[in-house]
Amino acid sequence: MNLRPLAVVLAVLTFAGCSHSRSIIKRDDEAGFGGYRAIGVPAFVDPQGQGQKIADAINHDLAALTYNPVNGKLIAKILSLHKPSKDFGYSLETLELIRNQTSADAVIIGRMSPNWDAAFIMMFETNMGEQVLRGIIRPPGRKKVFKNPDEVALAVVKAVTK
Repeated sequence: MNLRPLAVVLAVLTFAGCSHSRSIIKRDDEAGFGGYRAIGVPAFVDPQGQGQKIADAINHDLAALTYNPVNGKLIAKILSLHKPSKDFGYSLETLELIRNQTSADAVIIGRMSPNWDAAFIMMFETNMGEQVLRGIIRPPGRKKVFKNPDEVALAVVKAVTK
């Protein structure tokens, strides 16, 4: 029996398995991302305590791209008062309240993995309450972990604005 083809397949699978630095982004195909100009980013959930720095860096990067960052701290306060349901996430009423109080067109909610090898994000539009994006964002290149909040922010902004 010739084991050479099997060895090649195993080698390819081994290398493919090591390429975990790829982000996975799922978008609502009907979402008009150009219409979301005012975007709110509350502090990320982060076991290392860098969640506010990540949100601030995302807001800075969005502003540089002519998006209008809105008050993430006010959004965080609203979200803390209106917890998401286990089955349906944030209610339309919660997102409407965010829209009315902050003028946000969309909200990015995120959390970091404990070792910073991934950021998990969801983006909701505030008019109809639809989840328009969700993703797992990995460090760029061959890096295994994000090194700082600025690097996380850059990867998140690239994923959202693509």
